[in-house]
Amino acid sequence: MEFRRLGQSGLRVSTIGLGCNNFGGRLRQEETRAVLHKAFDLGITLFDTSDTYGAVGGGKTGDSELQMGQ
Repeated sequence: MEFRRLGQSGLRVSTIGLGCNNFGGRLRQEETRAVLHKAFDLGITLFDTSDTYGAVGGGKTGDSELQMGQ
């Protein structure tokens, strides 16, 4: 995996990111965990999330970040 510096922060993140808008809505906890573990195994360290993700498919707004935290 390639990494790049994130702006002036000094942080290095993977050049490939994972969009997390399906967590908590379309994907349940077990599925979210499997996707995250695979992403970690592949070296992904950049995750696109929002407190508005997760409401699709019966989840509540913010469920994406809650599931990621678990």
